[in-house]
Amino acid sequence: MTSNTSPPGTAPDQTVPEGPAPGTWMYLPPEMRNMILDNVAADSKHPRYGALTIVCKEWQLFLEGPNFRHLHIKQYDLNQFESIMLDPQKRRLVRHISFDMELPSRVAPGASQRSQREGSVAATFGAAILKLYTILSKWEPDTGLTLELKATYLGDAELFPHLYFSSDDVDGDEDILSDDELPYLDHDGADDVDPFDLWSPVPMNTNRDLPQVEAVTRLIIRREFCRGFEPANLGYLVDRLVRLEDMVLEPWGPLHIASNILYHEGIYMYFMLSCAKRWKNRTRLSIFQDIPDEYDLFRDAHQRWDMEITTTVALLPSLPDVEPRYILTVALICVSRTLQHLTIGNMIHAEQFFGLCEPFCFWPRRETLALSSKYPGDAGKEKRKECRDLLYTAAVWVQRMPQLNTLVIWNGGRRNACAFIYRVDSHGKPSITWRGNWRLEFSHRVIEAWKIIASTTSKGETRYEHIEHEIRSHAEAIYRLKLPCQVVHPASLWQMRREARNNVV
Repeated sequence: MTSNTSPPGTAPDQTVPEGPAPGTWMYLPPEMRNMILDNVAADSKHPRYGALTIVCKEWQLFLEGPNFRHLHIKQYDLNQFESIMLDPQKRRLVRHISFDMELPSRVAPGASQRSQREGSVAATFGAAILKLYTILSKWEPDTGLTLELKATYLGDAELFPHLYFSSDDVDGDEDILSDDELPYLDHDGADDVDPFDLWSPVPMNTNRDLPQVEAVTRLIIRREFCRGFEPANLGYLVDRLVRLEDMVLEPWGPLHIASNILYHEGIYMYFMLSCAKRWKNRTRLSIFQDIPDEYDLFRDAHQRWDMEITTTVALLPSLPDVEPRYILTVALICVSRTLQHLTIGNMIHAEQFFGLCEPFCFWPRRETLALSSKYPGDAGKEKRKECRDLLYTAAVWVQRMPQLNTLVIWNGGRRNACAFIYRVDSHGKPSITWRGNWRLEFSHRVIEAWKIIASTTSKGETRYEHIEHEIRSHAEAIYRLKLPCQVVHPASLWQMRREARNNVV
């Protein structure tokens, strides 16, 4: 007779659940499993990091969050991207998409070849954007997604070795490499390239309308997108992001005074006509315009290209006799009235912004305002008076911004790096700081104007902080000024500082 004994606490014939087998992942104590996973997560930059999700279900759940949080994709990846993102759980993990479009290579200069090339670029670019927007149009509207757009020509890195086209995983406060770690850069890569190919906008041709996208709330177009958009196309792309709240734009400045006029006319049309109808939903706009004239390479290039550009401009229809920056400034003042945060670097300056504000201007939601300036530096008495007049004018207009807690007026010049910073801390205490490699003494008029603002909160303080480091580039100036708000994307600032150290600037 066989005895049918059961472990204490179990009914006869009840199967005892088996525990994890020795030597398996789940056999390890929870504390040890957590320690191992933390060590794995610390090595997230390893090229095979994503493959670790197949170890087991727990590894997949733990690693997919960081793995999917920031995705880098090209147009060739879109079909696979669409397939993977059919899973709503994976879509919820994604917070940032960097979309890098590779455009057809440049060909030798020539009118017919240029036309053929532009047609190919327009089709490639348009198809990629259409596919991406179509995929994202199916995502949930509460995703809170950041979309970063970038486009480069195949071979750009070889043609323009003086610029950096990649800066992944860069810490904004990370210092740049020392001199002996910097690679050798040849500055002659672009000598034989058609000048109209350098920063001319990327054309776009889609065979049907772009769908509306509700998942994207932040759009980033950094200086890596060297060619930029045609203004009408940029306006169209922005208009289809119906829940957009935050934009970061870093266009390059024009290379020539004639193209300067065309450039600002186009940007004006973009801001006024394409974006104004949706600006009520937006809270933040950050514009930083890098200036080719700051780079030795482009200053030299002007002499080679002046003849061709001047000839081309002569064939264009006449433009209105209006200063381009005037209409651009008015446009930015108008569309930014409802914004909480506005930073503009180099596209227009504080002198123009405050000089064109009208008596009816009022910014009820404005919390942060940062504007570049043409501060003349440690100049003569008359120039210093202009600086003080600007600070007085700023104080007058700040009274129209009841929620303002940060105002920055800065200059990134090599010899006149400086920043005027007004801040109200979390306890409501205001402060005024002058930081730079030269000192501006505030006049009694300026101090009294800012006292009026300070009296609405509590007694404030005034500080002077001198920058001891030698400033050799506009990027280094921005870095050393340690501004309380971000005027340029951290990865872009990292690129600019490296380019400066490579004697591009």
